[in-house]
Amino acid sequence: MISGNQLKLLSVLGVLSCASLYVLDGVLRQGDGQGVAQTLTNNKVRNAQSPSHAIMRDWKCPSSLFYGGYTGGKGGKLPEGDGGRWVCDPVGIAKAAEDVSGPGCLIYSIGSDGEFSFEKAIHDQISNKCEIHTFDRNPNEFYLRPEYNPGYPHERVPSFVNYHIGELSRSKNLAQLVKDLGHNGRTIEILKIDCEGCEHDTYKEWLDADVDVRQILGEFHGYTEQFSRFFIEKGYAVFHSGGGINPEMSYVKLPMRETAMVSPMMLALDARRPQQLPSSQPVAKTIEEIEILRRLRWKCPSSLFYGGYTGGKGGKLPEGDGGRWVCDPVGIAKAAEDVSGPGCLIYSIGSDGEFSFEKAIHDQISNKCEIHTFDRNPNEFYLRPEYNPGYPHERVPSFVNYHIGELSRSKNLAQLVKDLGHNGRTIEILKIDCEGCEHDTYKEWLDADVDVRQILGEFHGYTEQFSRFFIEKGYAVFHSGAGSDPEMSYVKLPMRESAMVSPMMLALDARRPQQLPSSQPVAKTIEEIEILRRLRWKCPSSLFYGGYTGGKGGKLPEGDGGRWVCDPVGIAKAAEDVSGPGCLIYSIGSDGEFSFEKAIHDQISNKCEIHTFDRNPNEFYLRPEYNPGYPHERVPSFVNYHIGELSRSKNLAQLVKDLGHNGRTIEILKIDCEGCEHDTYKEWLDADVDVRQLLGEFHGYTEQFSRFFIEKGYAVFHSGAGINPEMSYVKLPMRESAMVSP
Repeated sequence: MISGNQLKLLSVLGVLSCASLYVLDGVLRQGDGQGVAQTLTNNKVRNAQSPSHAIMRDWKCPSSLFYGGYTGGKGGKLPEGDGGRWVCDPVGIAKAAEDVSGPGCLIYSIGSDGEFSFEKAIHDQISNKCEIHTFDRNPNEFYLRPEYNPGYPHERVPSFVNYHIGELSRSKNLAQLVKDLGHNGRTIEILKIDCEGCEHDTYKEWLDADVDVRQILGEFHGYTEQFSRFFIEKGYAVFHSGGGINPEMSYVKLPMRETAMVSPMMLALDARRPQQLPSSQPVAKTIEEIEILRRLRWKCPSSLFYGGYTGGKGGKLPEGDGGRWVCDPVGIAKAAEDVSGPGCLIYSIGSDGEFSFEKAIHDQISNKCEIHTFDRNPNEFYLRPEYNPGYPHERVPSFVNYHIGELSRSKNLAQLVKDLGHNGRTIEILKIDCEGCEHDTYKEWLDADVDVRQILGEFHGYTEQFSRFFIEKGYAVFHSGAGSDPEMSYVKLPMRESAMVSPMMLALDARRPQQLPSSQPVAKTIEEIEILRRLRWKCPSSLFYGGYTGGKGGKLPEGDGGRWVCDPVGIAKAAEDVSGPGCLIYSIGSDGEFSFEKAIHDQISNKCEIHTFDRNPNEFYLRPEYNPGYPHERVPSFVNYHIGELSRSKNLAQLVKDLGHNGRTIEILKIDCEGCEHDTYKEWLDADVDVRQLLGEFHGYTEQFSRFFIEKGYAVFHSGAGINPEMSYVKLPMRESAMVSP
């Protein structure tokens, strides 16, 4: 499990790009959900498409799964919103139920209509220790009458459900139900409400009860966005939106628990249609079992395939032979480069005279890795023509330390390590393909006096006991091969931060590296890898602001007018923070068109201090003969307009000084100065200001522009097209709010 501190560190280091899938969403935690809501309220956002509200309306809970729902009604068709519900963070709920020292797991289901598939799913599939209370307006017997709503399944109250006759109303709202049951001060993990219309009169009072409600799963008749906006202002986010005019809406309180960020890659919880499970099939799992199942289906976002020969038997690579999936190649490369650290040590046991894997590590990750290969025979044995014809064999590469030996009970890994004097070191990769020896030896692999980061093994007659053994030792399965003798890949937890970087970098995007011409060098320095990574950065929160559509038939010229902006929520927070540096925007070169400035003011925050610089007075651009076909307008009242332009004699530092902005933070520096960038870009950052984002149009762009800003601590989060592209740069580390996908 990735800790909160690790997630924060990932964001601070700027390591996370679009990864992550589940990790990127993992940084959705804002630290204080109420603070986010308050920002939205205080902003008085006028535009319904405000990025802040858009984000909160379209939140993601990676762990959400569907629980309950009956299939027998009306030919098996589940009515929209009835029965089952999407639930966020089932693992967190299970942990709360198991924690005897905590508040426990309390579930309220208001309006079951005599159907308990949801309650049973919570009890059977999440935890049988949850305390479940169901409220219906009639006694249970009322729903069991044959004439009641025929065609829908109704049933007796399950033994584990506390059944109450009652319904929500203005006179008896949730606060009264909680008080009557003595639940004041507790946490309701799930508040499920399907009260057939009562929500209109009562929803604004649901949160007045003296309880902490983690999730609200409600059916809203005649739904409008006012319902969601209310809960968003109270610190919640929408993680599921149903369809129709009476949709089922799911809200989760922010910040979500870390467990909410775990994608459902576990068998115990992989139940999007749990109602199809036979009712006699028990699926409740202990916390320990859930964790094992989760680690059996782990993800390493940075994993890539290295090595593997294609010349054998018509080019078909036998399953598990030759190449391997490797997690965290960047971390391995960094370890190899770190002269003060333990270095990069690789063990490859059982190469069969074929070294494509070793060569891939050396050529594509780092030529500073110390590689040791062990085979049961001298290399010459494998070079004989009669040996395994059709498979490639080769002489030992010069960078490989070759040893004659194999694993056995009498000479296991601990002895190999001791013989080579590697005690106390770290083995980055332990690759084992020993044609069956694993059965006798695998339980002793970790007895050696070394820290093994990854185990890449071929397991003959594989059973899950192999994986469970390594999981109990602190590892997780990040790749599972197919067949009866699969190649299995394990990584030690916690993974390094660099392991979370999705392979969005050219230098490492080599899933079939063997197809590269042998004359083409692919080894990269750590610095070059980092530059290539920052050239293809991702800002999950980026949105497009401004841009005029009336010019020349509504076609927006490339790079003119609007811009992609990273982290609009962070900018809005900066604007609202009266104790902070505020929100300062510089727009240099508007050409008398202010759609970008208006978008910042109207959609992000009307408290941003916006300064626009043009080479002419505003009236110049309002003349009919000036650039006809493009919209020009008077300076908006909220824009501070200055006559001036960038040059070598009057660069950004001078503009900042003239306006008395020294020592402040420029949230956005937007520059469209029609060519001045060539003479001035190297001096933009000399000003006595902290520039968070650079949004520039570059005429005759070359990569030297981007490399310059990367060396100054920025990354490219948007690259425009054409010879004069609009390029967007963000300073690293990005704020946590930048990681929230809109």
